[in-house]
Amino acid sequence: MEYSTDEEFREINRTYAWFGDFQDMTLTGFSDGTHYFRLKVSSSEPAENTHQETQLSNVVQVQVDHYALEQALTLFSLGGVLFAILVVIILYQHQRSRAHE
Repeated sequence: MEYSTDEEFREINRTYAWFGDFQDMTLTGFSDGTHYFRLKVSSSEPAENTHQETQLSNVVQVQVDHYALEQALTLFSLGGVLFAILVVIILYQHQRSRAHE
């Protein structure tokens, strides 16, 4: 699979090996913006006196838009606070139940 930031693939930024008999592939680490991908299939062993034939798939456009860092940190902090409240409630109820035994 080929990756480019240019729709015409004048420059190929990276290539990814397609492995196995899978239908899907997960890629991470892309910055905000528009990214383009296409599959490139080459015959593994060209016949004698012939050139290797290459087939290209349609170009797939992927738009990456990350959440704002402030929003991500706010949600992470809120989750941490809720987790802390849950732990305190569990410990309180555990102590309370042991006191009634």
